[in-house]
Amino acid sequence: MQTQDHKNKETKDGNILEFTTRGGFECRLDLKAFYDVRFLDAIVTMEDNSVKDEVRGVAMMRALRFLFGEEQKDAFYQHIADQNDGYAGIEDVSEELLDIIHYVGKDKKK
Repeated sequence: MQTQDHKNKETKDGNILEFTTRGGFECRLDLKAFYDVRFLDAIVTMEDNSVKDEVRGVAMMRALRFLFGEEQKDAFYQHIADQNDGYAGIEDVSEELLDIIHYVGKDKKK
C-alpha cells in the first residue's frame, strides 16, 4: 500500500476533522463519533485476539459504519480495493483504519 504523510484541511466546525490518510484516502470524521463509546467498543472487540476472527471482522465493519457512515465507508472500501487489485482485504482495511485511529488520537493531543 502506497503511503504518504497525513494532510490536514482546515474546517469550520471544531467537531469535524478532514484529512488525507497516508494511504491517500480523503476522509471527513465527526470527532463526536470517534469519541463515542460505541465506536470504542467496536475497536476493542476488533483488536481482542481472544475473540473469533468472524466476530472481529464484524466489529471492524461496525466501527467503520459508525465512524464514517454508509456512504464514506463504501468509498473507503473502494479506495482500499483500488490499491489492491480490486479487493478490499480485511488486513488492508484494518491497517488503514488503525492508522486513522492513531492519527486522530495524535492530532487531538496537539
